[in-house]
Amino acid sequence: MKRTMEKISILSLSLLLISTYAVSAVLPAMLEHFSDHSRTEVEQLIPITSFAIMIVILLNGWLSKILSERISIILGIILIAAAGSVPVFVQQYEVMFVSRLLLGVGIGLVNFHAINLINKRYEGNERSSLLGFRSAAEMLGNAALTLIAGQLLLFGWNRAFLVYLAAIPVLLLYLCFVPKHASEMKREKVSEQDRKKKSWTDIRGHLGFLISSAFLGAMVICMNSANTLRIPSLVLERGIGTESQASVVLSAMMASGILGGICFGGLARKLKGKMTAVSMMLFGGGMMLIAVSGNMFVLGLGAVLAGASQNLVGTALFNNVGEKLPTGLVSLGTTCVLVGCNLGSSSSALLLKLIGYFSEKMSASFVVYATVMLGFGLIMLLRVYVENKAEKGNP
Repeated sequence: MKRTMEKISILSLSLLLISTYAVSAVLPAMLEHFSDHSRTEVEQLIPITSFAIMIVILLNGWLSKILSERISIILGIILIAAAGSVPVFVQQYEVMFVSRLLLGVGIGLVNFHAINLINKRYEGNERSSLLGFRSAAEMLGNAALTLIAGQLLLFGWNRAFLVYLAAIPVLLLYLCFVPKHASEMKREKVSEQDRKKKSWTDIRGHLGFLISSAFLGAMVICMNSANTLRIPSLVLERGIGTESQASVVLSAMMASGILGGICFGGLARKLKGKMTAVSMMLFGGGMMLIAVSGNMFVLGLGAVLAGASQNLVGTALFNNVGEKLPTGLVSLGTTCVLVGCNLGSSSSALLLKLIGYFSEKMSASFVVYATVMLGFGLIMLLRVYVENKAEKGNP
């Protein structure tokens, strides 16, 4: 029971990680309240949090020398609850701007460790399953917090920010059921000089893996963001549905991500080394279905397949970090993938604009991304096949 509660408490951290846009529904009311500010200034109060998250993740290597894992998580959760709820009490633009930045700092501190905790404390199939449940918890948390914020909005736009107080029960779970790990106490006894020497040697030997993991993370999140941005426009361009129906498709796509996370552990056990490659090909197949869709059923099917497989790819990348890197480099590997994911999200609009120079059709981006993803997936699948054949030939 104690170990089960530890797992639940660790997974609960991920409920908060993509809460940045949970209060997006307050934007119209905020625009009215801050009438003396431009629309751009008001709208940036929501996504500015993501910028702070990325900065904290980039600084993780330095921060880990100052703050222990436990202190980082506790401080992060406190910042989410405190800074996130500031607009409930103070509705001044400058104060809200700073509070949203501090919210991002809090999420950034928790984000890294929510994944790293699983990679450090669990192994094999247990780790794969928990990483899958973790990604599902992210999606579930985002959906639940968005729904709650929408209901709180009925009592005043500033009340919607009370949703960030959900961090308090998460903090209590962590304090009560997640003890300091033995491996963390051992690492505190290792000299700084020895750790630096070992890390630099390992980094050189795993540099290719670190770079490719960050690149794949950026590519997958960039494409998933593009799907969210372009599906409504594609529906209207082809005249196969309404904006409301497109919204239902997007909701189904996000919900399928939860299913993908839940199924990850079982699929990883069956596919083993082929998990990343197969997931990428499924993601590409989903986007190709969207590209060629002539009705809402086919488009919805493609969106659901893309949503589920995108989550599978992302989870597989974090799982690979835990499996293929030595213990001393797991933290760095997690950081690389997270930075890649954030860069991919922030560059999605730019790449869509670039594709637009060659074709103005809404389907163009889906065709390009599907082709790239299918190509990479096939190459990775062939590589795994060749490696397995070589191992059998050289027992």
